Amino acid sequence: MEKVSIRKINRTEHFPSLNLPSDTSWVVWWYGFLKKNKRRGEQPKVAITFREVQADGTLCDRYYEQECLLTDLSFFKIGSVWTRGRCIAEILMEEKIFNVDFSYANGGWKINSLYQAYKEGVSLPYDFSDYQLKSPYDKNWLLEFLTDDADKVIIHPLEFFYRCYGHSDELKRVILTYSGNELRNRIFSEAYVEGDKIFYIKLRKRMNKYDAPFASFFALDGFTRKVIDRIQRQLDVCEDRKIYLKVAPWFKGKARIKVKGFWLENNVTFLGLSVTGVSLPAGYTINYDRDNSNLVDEKAEQGSRQAWSNVPVRHIKNPDEPFSVDNAFSPDSGASTLEVEASVFEFLDDGCELSPLRRKKAKYISVTKNESDLHSLYSVNEVVDEQNSISTGYMSLADKNEPERLYMESKGIVRDMWNAMVYLRGAYSERIKSLDWYTPESSFLNTQEPELVAIPEFNESEVENDKISKSILNWPYLDVVNKKDIRGFLISRMLIDDNMIYFMEIQRRVCNEETMNSFSEVEKFKGLVFTLDNECEIDKWVSLLAHESRFVKGILQKIVGKCPGTAMTYKHSPAKNEPVACYSALLNALSKVGVTF
Repeated sequence: MEKVSIRKINRTEHFPSLNLPSDTSWVVWWYGFLKKNKRRGEQPKVAITFREVQADGTLCDRYYEQECLLTDLSFFKIGSVWTRGRCIAEILMEEKIFNVDFSYANGGWKINSLYQAYKEGVSLPYDFSDYQLKSPYDKNWLLEFLTDDADKVIIHPLEFFYRCYGHSDELKRVILTYSGNELRNRIFSEAYVEGDKIFYIKLRKRMNKYDAPFASFFALDGFTRKVIDRIQRQLDVCEDRKIYLKVAPWFKGKARIKVKGFWLENNVTFLGLSVTGVSLPAGYTINYDRDNSNLVDEKAEQGSRQAWSNVPVRHIKNPDEPFSVDNAFSPDSGASTLEVEASVFEFLDDGCELSPLRRKKAKYISVTKNESDLHSLYSVNEVVDEQNSISTGYMSLADKNEPERLYMESKGIVRDMWNAMVYLRGAYSERIKSLDWYTPESSFLNTQEPELVAIPEFNESEVENDKISKSILNWPYLDVVNKKDIRGFLISRMLIDDNMIYFMEIQRRVCNEETMNSFSEVEKFKGLVFTLDNECEIDKWVSLLAHESRFVKGILQKIVGKCPGTAMTYKHSPAKNEPVACYSALLNALSKVGVTF
Protein backbone atom coordinates (compact mmCIF):
# COMPACT_ATOMS: atom_id res chain seq x y z
CA MET A 1 0.00 0.00 0.00
CA GLU A 2 1.59 3.22 -1.15
CA LYS A 3 -1.41 5.53 -1.04
CA VAL A 4 -4.64 5.86 0.95
CA SER A 5 -7.84 7.82 0.46
CA ILE A 6 -8.29 10.66 2.92
CA ARG A 7 -11.41 12.45 4.10
CA LYS A 8 -11.17 15.77 5.89
CA ILE A 9 -13.05 15.99 9.20
CA ASN A 10 -13.79 18.74 11.69
CA ARG A 11 -12.51 17.70 15.12
CA THR A 12 -12.08 20.39 17.77
CA GLU A 13 -9.86 18.76 20.41
CA HIS A 14 -6.27 19.93 20.72
CA PHE A 15 -3.41 17.93 22.24
CA PRO A 16 -0.63 20.36 23.18
CA SER A 17 1.50 17.43 24.40
CA LEU A 18 1.63 15.84 20.92
CA ASN A 19 5.19 16.37 19.70
CA LEU A 20 4.97 15.31 16.06
CA PRO A 21 7.26 17.05 13.55
CA SER A 22 5.18 19.95 12.27
CA ASP A 23 6.40 19.95 8.66
CA THR A 24 3.82 17.40 7.52
CA SER A 25 0.76 15.34 8.54
CA TRP A 26 0.84 12.06 10.44
CA VAL A 27 -1.63 9.17 10.51
CA VAL A 28 -2.05 6.94 13.56
CA TRP A 29 -0.73 3.74 12.02
CA TRP A 30 -0.27 1.23 14.86
CA TYR A 31 -0.08 0.76 18.62
CA GLY A 32 3.05 -0.49 20.33
CA PHE A 33 3.91 -1.49 23.86
CA LEU A 34 2.20 -0.70 27.15
CA LYS A 35 4.23 0.66 30.05
CA LYS A 36 3.26 0.94 33.72
CA ASN A 37 3.34 4.41 35.21
CA LYS A 38 6.02 5.04 37.82
CA ARG A 39 3.48 6.60 40.19
CA ARG A 40 1.00 4.26 41.83
CA GLY A 41 -2.59 5.04 40.94
CA GLU A 42 -1.75 6.65 37.60
CA GLN A 43 -2.72 5.05 34.31
CA PRO A 44 -0.20 3.30 32.05
CA LYS A 45 1.30 4.70 28.89
CA VAL A 46 0.90 3.37 25.35
CA ALA A 47 3.38 3.76 22.50
CA ILE A 48 1.52 5.12 19.47
CA THR A 49 3.16 4.79 16.05
CA PHE A 50 2.47 7.56 13.54
CA ARG A 51 3.33 7.37 9.84
CA GLU A 52 3.93 10.36 7.61
CA VAL A 53 1.20 10.94 5.03
CA GLN A 54 1.03 13.62 2.37
CA ALA A 55 -2.04 15.71 1.57
CA ASP A 56 -2.92 13.53 -1.42
CA GLY A 57 -2.77 10.35 0.69
CA THR A 58 0.70 9.22 -0.36
CA LEU A 59 2.34 7.24 2.44
CA CYS A 60 5.98 7.92 3.30
CA ASP A 61 8.51 5.65 4.96
CA ARG A 62 9.02 7.97 7.94
CA TYR A 63 7.56 6.76 11.25
CA TYR A 64 7.35 8.55 14.59
CA GLU A 65 6.58 6.97 17.97
CA GLN A 66 5.26 8.83 21.00
CA GLU A 67 4.21 7.54 24.40
CA CYS A 68 0.73 8.72 25.34
CA LEU A 69 -1.55 7.81 28.22
CA LEU A 70 -3.96 4.91 27.85
CA THR A 71 -7.11 7.04 27.71
CA ASP A 72 -5.65 9.05 24.82
CA LEU A 73 -6.65 6.05 22.68
CA SER A 74 -10.17 7.48 22.79
CA PHE A 75 -8.89 10.16 20.38
CA PHE A 76 -5.84 8.58 18.73
CA LYS A 77 -7.70 5.98 16.70
CA ILE A 78 -5.84 4.11 14.00
CA GLY A 79 -6.53 5.94 10.75
CA SER A 80 -6.87 9.43 12.24
CA VAL A 81 -4.60 12.07 10.66
CA TRP A 82 -2.91 14.68 12.86
CA THR A 83 -0.91 17.86 12.46
CA ARG A 84 0.18 20.39 15.10
CA GLY A 85 -1.77 18.60 17.82
CA ARG A 86 -5.09 18.54 15.93
CA CYS A 87 -6.95 15.82 14.05
CA ILE A 88 -7.67 17.11 10.54
CA ALA A 89 -8.66 14.00 8.59
CA GLU A 90 -9.07 10.24 8.56
CA ILE A 91 -8.16 7.56 6.07
CA LEU A 92 -11.03 5.70 4.44
CA MET A 93 -11.25 1.99 5.22
CA GLU A 94 -13.61 -0.83 4.38
CA GLU A 95 -16.11 -1.63 7.15
CA LYS A 96 -17.24 -5.22 7.67
CA ILE A 97 -19.34 -7.20 10.15
CA PHE A 98 -18.07 -10.70 10.93
CA ASN A 99 -19.80 -13.59 12.68
CA VAL A 100 -17.25 -15.08 15.07
CA ASP A 101 -17.02 -17.32 18.13
CA PHE A 102 -15.54 -15.91 21.34
CA SER A 103 -15.02 -19.44 22.72
CA TYR A 104 -11.39 -20.56 22.64
CA ALA A 105 -12.35 -24.19 23.20
CA ASN A 106 -14.33 -24.15 19.94
CA GLY A 107 -11.33 -22.88 18.00
CA GLY A 108 -12.98 -19.50 17.64
CA TRP A 109 -9.86 -17.45 18.29
CA LYS A 110 -6.14 -17.54 18.99
CA ILE A 111 -3.23 -15.13 19.35
CA ASN A 112 -0.17 -14.78 17.14
CA SER A 113 2.99 -12.68 17.21
CA LEU A 114 5.16 -11.86 14.19
CA TYR A 115 8.16 -11.51 16.48
CA GLN A 116 7.53 -14.84 18.22
CA ALA A 117 7.35 -16.62 14.86
CA TYR A 118 10.58 -14.93 13.75
CA LYS A 119 12.31 -15.90 17.00
CA GLU A 120 11.21 -19.53 16.63
CA GLY A 121 12.36 -19.63 13.00
CA VAL A 122 8.94 -20.45 11.56
CA SER A 123 6.93 -18.74 8.83
CA LEU A 124 5.28 -15.48 9.76
CA PRO A 125 1.55 -15.99 10.46
CA TYR A 126 0.51 -12.99 8.33
CA ASP A 127 1.78 -11.09 5.32
CA PHE A 128 1.82 -7.37 6.15
CA SER A 129 3.31 -6.29 2.82
CA ASP A 130 0.07 -4.43 2.04
CA TYR A 131 0.16 -2.62 5.40
CA GLN A 132 3.80 -2.03 6.17
CA LEU A 133 4.60 -1.79 9.87
CA LYS A 134 7.56 0.04 11.37
CA SER A 135 9.09 -3.36 12.19
CA PRO A 136 8.37 -6.47 10.09
CA TYR A 137 8.69 -8.48 13.30
CA ASP A 138 6.19 -6.58 15.42
CA LYS A 139 5.99 -7.87 19.00
CA ASN A 140 2.24 -7.42 19.59
CA TRP A 141 0.11 -10.51 20.22
CA LEU A 142 -2.60 -10.12 17.58
CA LEU A 143 -6.06 -11.58 18.13
CA GLU A 144 -7.16 -13.82 15.27
CA PHE A 145 -10.82 -14.80 14.85
CA LEU A 146 -12.09 -17.43 12.45
CA THR A 147 -15.27 -16.22 10.73
CA ASP A 148 -18.28 -18.20 9.57
CA ASP A 149 -17.01 -17.75 6.00
CA ALA A 150 -13.67 -19.36 6.91
CA ASP A 151 -11.92 -16.02 6.58
CA LYS A 152 -9.65 -14.66 9.27
CA VAL A 153 -9.96 -11.28 10.96
CA ILE A 154 -7.02 -10.02 13.03
CA ILE A 155 -7.22 -7.19 15.56
CA HIS A 156 -4.59 -5.40 17.62
CA PRO A 157 -4.96 -6.43 21.31
CA LEU A 158 -5.10 -2.84 22.61
CA GLU A 159 -7.71 -1.93 20.00
CA PHE A 160 -9.86 -4.90 21.01
CA PHE A 161 -9.43 -4.17 24.71
CA TYR A 162 -10.15 -0.45 24.50
CA ARG A 163 -13.25 -0.72 22.30
CA CYS A 164 -14.80 -4.00 23.54
CA TYR A 165 -14.21 -4.03 27.31
CA GLY A 166 -17.15 -1.94 28.45
CA HIS A 167 -17.66 1.55 27.11
CA SER A 168 -16.24 4.37 29.23
CA ASP A 169 -12.63 5.53 29.26
CA GLU A 170 -12.80 5.30 33.06
CA LEU A 171 -13.46 1.55 32.98
CA LYS A 172 -10.40 0.85 30.85
CA ARG A 173 -8.30 3.18 32.99
CA VAL A 174 -9.11 1.43 36.27
CA ILE A 175 -8.67 -2.09 34.81
CA LEU A 176 -5.07 -1.34 33.83
CA THR A 177 -4.31 0.86 36.85
CA TYR A 178 -5.73 -0.96 39.89
CA SER A 179 -6.19 -4.55 41.01
CA GLY A 180 -8.02 -6.75 43.50
CA ASN A 181 -10.68 -5.22 45.72
CA GLU A 182 -9.62 -1.71 44.81
CA LEU A 183 -10.45 -2.42 41.17
CA ARG A 184 -13.82 -3.94 42.06
CA ASN A 185 -14.70 -1.04 44.36
CA ARG A 186 -14.02 1.44 41.58
CA ILE A 187 -16.31 -0.32 39.11
CA PHE A 188 -19.30 -1.32 41.24
CA SER A 189 -20.56 -1.12 44.81
CA GLU A 190 -23.02 -4.02 44.73
CA ALA A 191 -23.77 -6.97 42.46
CA TYR A 192 -25.74 -10.20 42.67
CA VAL A 193 -27.56 -12.79 40.55
CA GLU A 194 -31.32 -12.15 40.47
CA GLY A 195 -32.29 -15.17 38.39
CA ASP A 196 -31.32 -17.32 35.43
CA LYS A 197 -29.19 -15.02 33.24
CA ILE A 198 -30.43 -12.00 35.20
CA PHE A 199 -27.74 -9.86 36.87
CA TYR A 200 -28.02 -6.82 39.12
CA ILE A 201 -25.16 -4.31 39.24
CA LYS A 202 -24.81 -0.97 41.03
CA LEU A 203 -22.23 1.07 39.15
CA ARG A 204 -19.84 3.60 40.61
CA LYS A 205 -20.29 7.23 39.66
CA ARG A 206 -17.70 7.42 36.90
CA MET A 207 -19.06 4.41 35.03
CA ASN A 208 -21.81 4.74 32.43
CA LYS A 209 -24.73 2.47 31.64
CA TYR A 210 -22.96 0.73 28.73
CA ASP A 211 -20.33 -0.45 31.20
CA ALA A 212 -23.03 -2.48 32.98
CA PRO A 213 -22.75 -5.72 30.93
CA PHE A 214 -18.99 -6.02 31.38
CA ALA A 215 -19.15 -4.83 35.01
CA SER A 216 -21.83 -7.39 35.93
CA PHE A 217 -19.89 -10.24 34.31
CA PHE A 218 -16.70 -9.09 36.01
CA ALA A 219 -18.53 -9.11 39.34
CA LEU A 220 -20.46 -12.36 38.93
CA ASP A 221 -18.89 -14.53 36.22
CA GLY A 222 -15.80 -16.58 37.01
CA PHE A 223 -14.61 -16.72 33.40
CA THR A 224 -14.56 -12.92 33.06
CA ARG A 225 -12.67 -12.58 36.33
CA LYS A 226 -10.03 -15.02 35.08
CA VAL A 227 -9.65 -12.99 31.87
CA ILE A 228 -8.98 -9.84 33.90
CA ASP A 229 -6.67 -11.71 36.28
CA ARG A 230 -4.55 -12.85 33.31
CA ILE A 231 -4.29 -9.26 32.07
CA GLN A 232 -3.34 -8.00 35.50
CA ARG A 233 -0.64 -10.63 35.98
CA GLN A 234 1.00 -9.32 32.82
CA LEU A 235 1.12 -5.88 34.44
CA ASP A 236 2.90 -7.21 37.52
CA VAL A 237 6.29 -6.06 36.26
CA CYS A 238 8.72 -3.27 37.02
CA GLU A 239 7.98 0.24 35.86
CA ASP A 240 9.37 1.25 32.46
CA ARG A 241 9.33 -2.34 31.22
CA LYS A 242 7.63 -2.71 27.84
CA ILE A 243 4.55 -4.93 27.96
CA TYR A 244 2.88 -6.47 24.93
CA LEU A 245 -0.53 -7.48 26.25
CA LYS A 246 -2.21 -10.76 25.52
CA VAL A 247 -5.94 -10.01 25.43
CA ALA A 248 -8.90 -12.37 25.13
CA PRO A 249 -12.66 -11.89 24.73
CA TRP A 250 -14.28 -11.37 28.13
CA PHE A 251 -17.23 -13.72 27.49
CA LYS A 252 -17.74 -16.99 25.64
CA GLY A 253 -20.12 -17.86 22.83
CA LYS A 254 -21.21 -16.72 19.39
CA ALA A 255 -20.64 -13.05 18.70
CA ARG A 256 -20.56 -10.43 15.97
CA ILE A 257 -17.89 -7.79 15.54
CA LYS A 258 -17.83 -4.72 13.30
CA VAL A 259 -14.44 -3.44 12.16
CA LYS A 260 -12.84 -1.01 9.73
CA GLY A 261 -9.67 -2.06 7.96
CA PHE A 262 -8.08 -3.59 4.88
CA TRP A 263 -7.81 -7.03 3.31
CA LEU A 264 -4.43 -8.75 3.38
CA GLU A 265 -3.13 -11.88 1.64
CA ASN A 266 -5.41 -11.77 -1.41
CA ASN A 267 -8.60 -11.21 0.58
CA VAL A 268 -7.99 -14.11 2.96
CA THR A 269 -7.22 -12.11 6.10
CA PHE A 270 -8.99 -8.91 7.12
CA LEU A 271 -6.86 -6.54 9.20
CA GLY A 272 -9.33 -4.93 11.60
CA LEU A 273 -7.71 -1.63 12.52
CA SER A 274 -10.68 0.05 14.19
CA VAL A 275 -13.43 -1.80 16.07
CA THR A 276 -16.72 0.09 15.63
CA GLY A 277 -19.19 -2.40 17.08
CA VAL A 278 -19.56 -5.65 18.98
CA SER A 279 -22.34 -7.85 20.29
CA LEU A 280 -22.95 -8.51 24.00
CA PRO A 281 -23.64 -11.85 25.75
CA ALA A 282 -26.88 -13.16 24.30
CA GLY A 283 -29.91 -13.95 26.45
CA TYR A 284 -28.90 -11.90 29.50
CA THR A 285 -30.78 -9.16 31.32
CA ILE A 286 -28.68 -6.61 33.19
CA ASN A 287 -30.59 -4.59 35.78
CA TYR A 288 -28.35 -1.69 36.67
CA ASP A 289 -28.36 1.12 39.19
CA ARG A 290 -25.87 3.88 39.95
CA ASP A 291 -24.41 5.41 43.09
CA ASN A 292 -25.54 8.82 41.79
CA SER A 293 -28.73 7.82 39.98
CA ASN A 294 -31.23 10.55 39.13
CA LEU A 295 -33.85 8.25 37.59
CA VAL A 296 -36.98 9.01 39.61
CA ASP A 297 -40.68 9.21 38.78
CA GLU A 298 -41.43 11.92 41.33
CA LYS A 299 -39.39 14.71 42.87
CA ALA A 300 -38.77 14.80 46.59
CA GLU A 301 -41.23 16.69 48.76
CA GLN A 302 -40.49 20.21 49.88
CA GLY A 303 -38.62 20.14 53.16
CA SER A 304 -36.67 17.01 52.27
CA ARG A 305 -32.95 16.97 52.81
CA GLN A 306 -30.94 18.72 50.17
CA ALA A 307 -28.55 17.00 47.84
CA TRP A 308 -24.96 18.10 48.10
CA SER A 309 -24.62 21.76 47.23
CA ASN A 310 -21.97 23.39 45.05
CA VAL A 311 -21.63 20.38 42.78
CA PRO A 312 -19.43 21.31 39.81
CA VAL A 313 -21.53 22.12 36.79
CA ARG A 314 -21.61 19.75 33.81
CA HIS A 315 -20.91 21.41 30.50
CA ILE A 316 -21.93 19.59 27.30
CA LYS A 317 -19.57 20.44 24.47
CA ASN A 318 -21.00 22.11 21.38
CA PRO A 319 -19.96 20.47 18.08
CA ASP A 320 -17.79 23.43 17.02
CA GLU A 321 -16.37 24.26 20.45
CA PRO A 322 -12.58 23.82 20.67
CA PHE A 323 -10.97 22.31 23.79
CA SER A 324 -7.54 21.08 24.84
CA VAL A 325 -6.73 17.68 26.36
CA ASP A 326 -3.68 16.67 28.37
CA ASN A 327 -4.04 13.58 30.56
CA ALA A 328 -0.62 14.19 32.07
CA PHE A 329 -2.46 16.64 34.35
CA SER A 330 -5.17 15.86 36.90
CA PRO A 331 -8.40 17.87 37.20
CA ASP A 332 -8.52 20.69 39.73
CA SER A 333 -10.52 20.09 42.89
CA GLY A 334 -14.09 21.32 42.30
CA ALA A 335 -13.50 21.58 38.56
CA SER A 336 -16.37 21.64 36.11
CA THR A 337 -17.02 18.66 33.85
CA LEU A 338 -16.84 18.78 30.08
CA GLU A 339 -19.02 16.07 28.58
CA VAL A 340 -17.72 15.13 25.14
CA GLU A 341 -19.83 13.15 22.73
CA ALA A 342 -18.25 9.77 22.16
CA SER A 343 -17.47 8.55 18.68
CA VAL A 344 -20.05 6.17 17.29
CA PHE A 345 -19.77 2.65 18.69
CA GLU A 346 -22.52 0.16 17.98
CA PHE A 347 -23.67 -2.63 20.25
CA LEU A 348 -24.81 -5.20 17.72
CA ASP A 349 -28.02 -7.21 18.13
CA ASP A 350 -30.50 -6.96 20.98
CA GLY A 351 -29.54 -10.17 22.74
CA CYS A 352 -28.51 -8.45 25.99
CA GLU A 353 -31.15 -6.29 27.65
CA LEU A 354 -30.10 -3.30 29.77
CA SER A 355 -32.73 -2.24 32.30
CA PRO A 356 -32.17 0.83 34.53
CA LEU A 357 -33.57 0.87 38.06
CA ARG A 358 -36.00 3.73 38.61
CA ARG A 359 -37.07 4.99 42.01
CA LYS A 360 -40.62 6.03 42.70
CA LYS A 361 -39.59 9.16 44.54
CA ALA A 362 -36.40 11.14 45.05
CA LYS A 363 -34.95 11.30 48.56
CA TYR A 364 -33.35 14.71 48.20
CA ILE A 365 -34.22 18.03 46.64
CA SER A 366 -31.78 19.49 44.15
CA VAL A 367 -29.78 22.60 44.97
CA THR A 368 -27.67 25.04 43.06
CA LYS A 369 -24.55 23.91 41.29
CA ASN A 370 -21.21 25.61 41.34
CA GLU A 371 -21.03 27.49 38.05
CA SER A 372 -17.33 26.87 37.54
CA ASP A 373 -15.59 28.61 34.70
CA LEU A 374 -14.69 26.64 31.60
CA HIS A 375 -11.12 25.42 31.68
CA SER A 376 -8.29 25.77 29.22
CA LEU A 377 -7.37 22.10 29.57
CA TYR A 378 -9.28 18.87 30.28
CA SER A 379 -8.24 15.47 31.65
CA VAL A 380 -9.88 12.11 32.40
CA ASN A 381 -7.64 11.50 35.42
CA GLU A 382 -8.67 11.62 39.07
CA VAL A 383 -8.81 14.81 41.08
CA VAL A 384 -5.74 15.15 43.29
CA ASP A 385 -4.60 17.82 45.68
CA GLU A 386 -1.60 18.85 43.65
CA GLN A 387 -1.78 22.36 42.22
CA ASN A 388 -1.77 22.48 38.43
CA SER A 389 -0.02 25.30 36.63
CA ILE A 390 -2.88 25.28 34.11
CA SER A 391 -6.61 25.41 34.93
CA THR A 392 -7.69 21.82 34.36
CA GLY A 393 -11.23 20.43 34.20
CA TYR A 394 -12.58 16.89 34.17
CA MET A 395 -13.54 15.35 30.82
CA SER A 396 -16.09 12.58 30.76
CA LEU A 397 -18.61 10.72 28.67
CA ALA A 398 -20.95 10.51 31.66
CA ASP A 399 -22.29 12.64 34.50
CA LYS A 400 -20.02 13.22 37.47
CA ASN A 401 -21.52 14.66 40.64
CA GLU A 402 -19.04 14.68 43.48
CA PRO A 403 -20.17 15.26 47.07
CA GLU A 404 -18.54 17.80 49.32
CA ARG A 405 -15.22 16.59 50.67
CA LEU A 406 -14.34 16.44 54.36
CA TYR A 407 -10.75 16.80 55.53
CA MET A 408 -9.21 16.38 58.97
CA GLU A 409 -7.86 19.29 60.99
CA SER A 410 -4.20 20.23 60.90
CA LYS A 411 -3.93 19.18 64.57
CA GLY A 412 -5.56 16.64 66.86
CA ILE A 413 -5.78 12.89 67.36
CA VAL A 414 -7.00 12.03 63.85
CA ARG A 415 -4.12 13.93 62.28
CA ASP A 416 -1.64 12.49 64.78
CA MET A 417 -2.73 8.91 64.07
CA TRP A 418 -2.39 9.42 60.32
CA ASN A 419 1.05 10.98 60.76
CA ALA A 420 2.07 8.05 62.94
CA MET A 421 1.02 5.64 60.18
CA VAL A 422 3.02 7.61 57.62
CA TYR A 423 6.04 7.54 59.95
CA LEU A 424 5.72 3.79 60.60
CA ARG A 425 5.47 3.01 56.91
CA GLY A 426 8.65 4.98 56.24
CA ALA A 427 10.48 3.25 59.08
CA TYR A 428 9.42 -0.28 58.06
CA SER A 429 8.97 -0.02 54.30
CA GLU A 430 10.14 -3.61 53.82
CA ARG A 431 7.13 -4.86 55.80
CA ILE A 432 4.53 -2.18 55.11
CA LYS A 433 3.73 -2.24 51.41
CA SER A 434 0.98 0.38 51.30
CA LEU A 435 -0.96 2.96 53.30
CA ASP A 436 -4.32 4.13 51.93
CA TRP A 437 -7.40 6.02 53.03
CA TYR A 438 -11.00 5.30 52.07
CA THR A 439 -14.27 7.04 51.26
CA PRO A 440 -17.36 5.45 49.69
CA GLU A 441 -17.06 7.82 46.72
CA SER A 442 -13.40 7.23 45.92
CA SER A 443 -12.74 3.81 47.47
CA PHE A 444 -9.05 3.49 48.48
CA LEU A 445 -6.54 6.16 47.52
CA ASN A 446 -3.01 6.94 48.64
CA THR A 447 -2.79 10.69 48.02
CA GLN A 448 -1.05 12.72 50.71
CA GLU A 449 -4.11 14.46 52.16
CA PRO A 450 -6.76 11.95 53.28
CA GLU A 451 -10.48 12.64 53.09
CA LEU A 452 -12.96 11.68 55.78
CA VAL A 453 -16.19 9.72 55.64
CA ALA A 454 -19.12 11.95 56.58
CA ILE A 455 -21.39 11.05 59.50
CA PRO A 456 -24.94 11.29 58.09
CA GLU A 457 -27.41 13.67 59.65
CA PHE A 458 -30.62 12.17 61.00
CA ASN A 459 -33.43 12.38 58.48
CA GLU A 460 -37.08 12.99 59.26
CA SER A 461 -38.12 9.35 59.06
CA GLU A 462 -35.46 8.33 61.58
CA VAL A 463 -36.56 11.05 63.96
CA GLU A 464 -40.24 10.11 63.61
CA ASN A 465 -39.71 6.37 64.04
CA ASP A 466 -37.26 6.49 66.94
CA LYS A 467 -37.23 8.38 70.20
CA ILE A 468 -33.81 9.95 69.88
CA SER A 469 -32.30 12.18 72.53
CA LYS A 470 -31.15 15.68 71.67
CA SER A 471 -27.52 14.83 72.38
CA ILE A 472 -27.66 11.98 69.86
CA LEU A 473 -29.40 14.19 67.27
CA ASN A 474 -26.63 16.75 67.69
CA TRP A 475 -23.75 14.27 67.63
CA PRO A 476 -23.18 14.35 63.80
CA TYR A 477 -22.32 18.08 64.03
CA LEU A 478 -19.04 19.61 65.10
CA ASP A 479 -20.86 22.94 65.44
CA VAL A 480 -23.86 22.04 67.63
CA VAL A 481 -25.21 25.58 68.00
CA ASN A 482 -25.55 26.23 64.28
CA LYS A 483 -26.16 22.62 63.22
CA LYS A 484 -23.33 22.71 60.70
CA ASP A 485 -19.83 21.34 60.09
CA ILE A 486 -20.62 17.66 59.67
CA ARG A 487 -18.43 15.33 61.71
CA GLY A 488 -16.34 12.84 59.79
CA PHE A 489 -14.12 9.86 60.48
CA LEU A 490 -10.94 8.55 58.92
CA ILE A 491 -10.79 5.04 57.50
CA SER A 492 -7.23 3.99 56.73
CA ARG A 493 -5.67 0.73 55.61
CA MET A 494 -2.16 -0.66 55.97
CA LEU A 495 -0.83 -3.71 54.12
CA ILE A 496 1.62 -5.28 56.60
CA ASP A 497 3.23 -8.67 55.95
CA ASP A 498 0.46 -9.43 53.42
CA ASN A 499 -2.21 -8.64 56.05
CA MET A 500 -4.79 -5.89 55.54
CA ILE A 501 -5.24 -3.89 58.76
CA TYR A 502 -7.91 -1.17 58.94
CA PHE A 503 -8.34 1.75 61.34
CA MET A 504 -11.15 4.16 62.22
CA GLU A 505 -10.61 7.52 63.93
CA ILE A 506 -13.47 9.94 64.69
CA GLN A 507 -13.22 13.71 64.43
CA ARG A 508 -13.45 15.50 67.79
CA ARG A 509 -15.05 18.83 68.67
CA VAL A 510 -12.53 21.44 69.75
CA CYS A 511 -12.61 24.20 72.35
CA ASN A 512 -13.76 27.62 71.20
CA GLU A 513 -10.61 29.11 72.73
CA GLU A 514 -8.43 27.45 70.11
CA THR A 515 -5.56 29.71 69.06
CA MET A 516 -2.52 29.44 66.87
CA ASN A 517 -0.55 28.11 69.83
CA SER A 518 -3.12 25.87 71.46
CA PHE A 519 -5.46 23.12 70.33
CA SER A 520 -7.79 21.38 72.75
CA GLU A 521 -10.28 18.65 71.92
CA VAL A 522 -13.29 18.43 74.23
CA GLU A 523 -14.17 14.83 73.25
CA LYS A 524 -12.22 11.64 73.71
CA PHE A 525 -12.93 8.57 71.60
CA LYS A 526 -11.16 5.27 71.39
CA GLY A 527 -9.88 4.26 67.98
CA LEU A 528 -11.01 1.13 66.15
CA VAL A 529 -8.68 -1.42 64.55
CA PHE A 530 -10.21 -4.22 62.50
CA THR A 531 -9.66 -6.90 59.90
CA LEU A 532 -12.26 -8.22 57.46
CA ASP A 533 -13.06 -11.81 56.56
CA ASN A 534 -13.89 -10.58 53.06
CA GLU A 535 -12.43 -7.30 51.86
CA CYS A 536 -15.51 -6.72 49.70
CA GLU A 537 -17.42 -6.04 52.95
CA ILE A 538 -15.69 -2.68 53.44
CA ASP A 539 -18.51 -0.63 51.89
CA LYS A 540 -21.26 -2.16 54.03
CA TRP A 541 -19.15 -2.08 57.19
CA VAL A 542 -18.20 1.58 56.78
CA SER A 543 -21.83 2.45 56.08
CA LEU A 544 -22.86 0.64 59.27
CA LEU A 545 -20.15 2.46 61.23
CA ALA A 546 -21.31 5.81 59.91
CA HIS A 547 -24.92 5.21 60.91
CA GLU A 548 -24.51 3.19 64.11
CA SER A 549 -21.80 5.40 65.63
CA ARG A 550 -24.39 8.19 65.93
CA PHE A 551 -26.60 6.19 68.28
CA VAL A 552 -23.69 5.32 70.57
CA LYS A 553 -22.13 8.80 70.26
CA GLY A 554 -18.81 7.41 69.10
CA ILE A 555 -18.39 4.75 71.80
CA LEU A 556 -17.22 2.16 69.30
CA GLN A 557 -16.78 -0.70 71.76
CA LYS A 558 -20.59 -0.96 71.75
CA ILE A 559 -20.69 -1.95 68.06
CA VAL A 560 -17.49 -3.97 67.53
CA GLY A 561 -19.51 -7.19 67.58
CA LYS A 562 -21.20 -6.23 64.31
CA CYS A 563 -17.92 -6.24 62.37
CA PRO A 564 -17.78 -8.82 59.51
CA GLY A 565 -14.36 -9.83 60.78
CA THR A 566 -12.45 -8.93 63.94
CA ALA A 567 -12.62 -5.46 65.54
CA MET A 568 -11.17 -4.04 68.76
CA THR A 569 -10.87 -0.60 70.26
CA TYR A 570 -7.68 1.01 71.55
CA LYS A 571 -6.73 4.02 73.64
CA HIS A 572 -4.49 6.91 72.62
CA SER A 573 -2.29 6.85 75.71
CA PRO A 574 0.96 8.75 75.11
CA ALA A 575 4.39 7.35 75.93
CA LYS A 576 7.72 8.92 76.68
CA ASN A 577 10.21 9.44 73.87
CA GLU A 578 7.73 8.79 71.06
CA PRO A 579 9.25 9.68 67.66
CA VAL A 580 5.87 11.19 66.68
CA ALA A 581 2.59 11.71 68.52
CA CYS A 582 0.32 8.63 68.76
CA TYR A 583 3.15 6.29 67.74
CA SER A 584 2.68 4.12 70.84
CA ALA A 585 -1.11 4.16 70.33
CA LEU A 586 -0.60 2.86 66.79
CA LEU A 587 1.72 0.08 67.96
CA ASN A 588 -0.80 -0.82 70.68
CA ALA A 589 -3.58 -1.02 68.09
CA LEU A 590 -1.53 -3.24 65.80
CA SER A 591 -0.63 -5.58 68.65
CA LYS A 592 -4.35 -6.23 69.20
CA VAL A 593 -4.52 -7.87 65.75
CA GLY A 594 -1.26 -9.77 66.19
CA VAL A 595 1.14 -7.38 64.43
CA THR A 596 4.24 -6.29 66.33
CA PHE A 597 7.30 -4.17 65.52
